[in-house]
Amino acid sequence: MNFKYYIKKISNILIRKPHLFVSNFLNKYILQKNLKKGILAITLNNSNGLGAKLIHALELMAICDKYNLSPMIKFTGSFDHKKEDVFDAFFEIKTSIKISKVKYAEVNNINTVLKYSASLESVPLNINYSHFLINKYIRVKDDVKKEIQDFVDKNFIKREVLGVHFRGTDKFSEAPRKNYEFVKNNISHYLKKYPKTNSIFVSSDENNFIKFLKESSIQIKVFSRDDLFRSDNSDPVHFSKNNVIEINREALVSMLLLSNCNTILKTASILSSVSKLFEPKVRVFLISKQFDEHRWFPEKELIKENILDPVE
Repeated sequence: MNFKYYIKKISNILIRKPHLFVSNFLNKYILQKNLKKGILAITLNNSNGLGAKLIHALELMAICDKYNLSPMIKFTGSFDHKKEDVFDAFFEIKTSIKISKVKYAEVNNINTVLKYSASLESVPLNINYSHFLINKYIRVKDDVKKEIQDFVDKNFIKREVLGVHFRGTDKFSEAPRKNYEFVKNNISHYLKKYPKTNSIFVSSDENNFIKFLKESSIQIKVFSRDDLFRSDNSDPVHFSKNNVIEINREALVSMLLLSNCNTILKTASILSSVSKLFEPKVRVFLISKQFDEHRWFPEKELIKENILDPVE
């Protein structure tokens, strides 16, 4: 082993990025100390949207399920200077452990957790196992559940609802962007196959798509939530440094409303893919796929379960 090489490498890190070296050391220490108490206390700090963060959380919960650990999770955004905890705003962890003043190890993904502790191994996720983990560890807070139930009672009861999710703005970097007419044509394609459908719930990060679909020639009812945070250009709303809690709340409510639909017709998006994990019985019609290098769970599994082939 070339000790001089490693000493020089460590020295360079200390000189160029001393804060990074200290941060890694402290987070590794905190994680390992908590593991001895049977706790995996993690702050997921990255710029990902809510859907991707929930997948990271499920990966951590799968580790907890395997090693009989109690998960304690926070979500913060690397762009959010306030470091508001999005997870705590909407969710509670189901655990019998009551420990105050727990220190959390801050990571940006599960790979960092595995790097900090050689005793842990990742656990593969699938749709049914993810649903099991959600039921075992996650409780949606009552105020969010009430908002969803009130909307469902008003708009979904005794209806065959197609949920349409169009993810636009910056998504072209991960998947081919589909134009609005393409989506409309595939809605018509779906309606021919499922003629009992009598309502469409539409969700999107683009105001223009909501407007387009409501003004289109589709002959059945099209409705949406009156979200405050949608984009009027190509800027994604989840990168905003302001209104972080409000933006993520709208994303969560839309995600869970989609899970209440009979079918979700969707472009590539982790958010609406997670809807399937909350309700595995919902059918999914995926009309666009992420590029291979960006094709992760659960999109990989949804491709296999796609109920129809899209039309051009």
